[in-house]
Amino acid sequence: MSDDVVRSVFGFLGLYVLANTFFTITLTATGLDLATAMSAVATAFSNTGPGVGDIVGPAGCRKTDFMPVHDFGTA
Repeated sequence: MSDDVVRSVFGFLGLYVLANTFFTITLTATGLDLATAMSAVATAFSNTGPGVGDIVGPAGCRKTDFMPVHDFGTA
């Protein structure tokens, strides 16, 4: 395997972890608990299964419609 491929893969993984960390901290700053914030970010980035927590996932989404999440765009 060439060095360019290895460097590209590690670069992607590093950026992925950095973005996950940033957005998890951002959602936690809005008042979400850590498990909900982490699973919401992981679910959104990976486009996979339901998240964990009170407002993320199939049961939580129908229950609260994401109302507890702060809308930064309307401040």
